[in-house]
Amino acid sequence: MDMISSLFSGLIKTGLFLTFGLPVLFLVIGLFIGLMSEGSPFSFYGRLNRKKFILRSLLSIILFIFTITSAYYLIDNTNSTILRIIAILFVLLSFLYCWATYAKRLHDLNYSGWWVIALFSINAFLPEEGFLSLIIGLLPLGILSFISGTKGRNKYGP
Repeated sequence: MDMISSLFSGLIKTGLFLTFGLPVLFLVIGLFIGLMSEGSPFSFYGRLNRKKFILRSLLSIILFIFTITSAYYLIDNTNSTILRIIAILFVLLSFLYCWATYAKRLHDLNYSGWWVIALFSINAFLPEEGFLSLIIGLLPLGILSFISGTKGRNKYGP
């Protein structure tokens, strides 16, 4: 948070906020609205069948590993505040993609997407290392991959 406040205070002091900061702020708001639109993979609307869920889950695991390792590298090996902020934004986007994938799969099972919070909270109480924590952490992925969704229309879509 200190990096962001120092970045914006520096922009405001130099008078560059209106030139660079404001357009970037509008761009970020526009991208967020576009990402959350109904057809977007980052959206929490709609349903995912088992096949699409498995494919998107594998993609989200690969994306998450790549973004986390890149973020650690950039944060440790660079002094650029902008690169650090970009790395953190990519990590947050990978989380958003993963959460949206799970929420859509829960919608296919006729459950609320808010159950994603419960599924991901399990990992917060697990020990840091060990085979058991890996198995319990991957348990929701396995369960949601093998349960068939509701047939026909449900309250979350066709």
